[in-house]
Amino acid sequence: FDGQALLLVVDQFEEIFRYRQKNVDEAEAFISLLLRSASEDVPIYVVITMRSDFLGNLVAFFGLPEAVNRGIYLTPRLGPDQLKSVITSPLALVGGEIDPVLVGKLVNTLEGEDELPIMQHALLRMWNRTCEAGRACIEPEDFEAVCAPHSGPVQSGGAHRVPQGQPRLSNAIDNHASEIYDSLSSQSQILARRLFLALVERRDGRDVRRPQALKQLVEEVGEPERINLLAVIDAFRGQHAGFLLPPANDLLADPTVIDISHESLFRQWHLLQRWLKEEELDASELKEWQQRAARQKEGGGWLDQYDCARAQRWLTRVNERTKPGVWARRHGGPVTYAEVE
Repeated sequence: FDGQALLLVVDQFEEIFRYRQKNVDEAEAFISLLLRSASEDVPIYVVITMRSDFLGNLVAFFGLPEAVNRGIYLTPRLGPDQLKSVITSPLALVGGEIDPVLVGKLVNTLEGEDELPIMQHALLRMWNRTCEAGRACIEPEDFEAVCAPHSGPVQSGGAHRVPQGQPRLSNAIDNHASEIYDSLSSQSQILARRLFLALVERRDGRDVRRPQALKQLVEEVGEPERINLLAVIDAFRGQHAGFLLPPANDLLADPTVIDISHESLFRQWHLLQRWLKEEELDASELKEWQQRAARQKEGGGWLDQYDCARAQRWLTRVNERTKPGVWARRHGGPVTYAEVE
């Protein structure tokens, strides 16, 4: 229309690099359309938002680095006064308050990346705790309950491990995810591990989201585990958790895409970080055994006593942790898991 312009906002633009790995032509066509829209003599403006650690990936698309350089804006960190406003303003909108001394403490304990997602999650948990207690003001006791170091699951005899250290905002996400995990049965905990390792992949030393259709996730764990898998997904996407998408009110069907709601989960949840490191080691060994199996077909690659023991330990770990054949196909390689086994 005359006198009007179109603003096109592409959020979480870094997802295009993952998408391009399997859909090169479609990704290239999408970027070409964006670049053409921004360069035509028509009032179309394109804004993309992405994590700064993906800037180097822009070179994957011809003409994209040059276009971004003409209008790049790095979002600065919020100052203390701005952070205080971020804390108090949303509470005021719902008739809530927060202890002024606690506000200063929250600002002073912010550190490292993910500070705003961590703050948001911690405040929501503190506010829910406040409402459950029939109060309208978040108090220091709420901060201590939500942000104390994770105490771990109940041990035999009903005793918890005593948490070490002072409460910190950085504990909020780790605590909440760990509480949900600890509440699951032992079998459901195994499914939780398989679920999250299917939804996150470590690529070029960086952990990125890997959205999956529910049907694909069921294949990862096996059809007999469908109901239990759905229960685990629901536990982590509950109304007061929100670690997984879609939201709790959305019905799940085979085509439904399951995704991690924010990267802060796999950066802040210590248990998931440990799983990712173990997965990286297991996948690395998979490639080694695949190469040895391929060489064995040609008359070489035989294992000595030490290699046999190491391979047996690897087989035991993989069979305990996942559905081996499906897991090996996800990581790829020259030979199948059955040939390696």
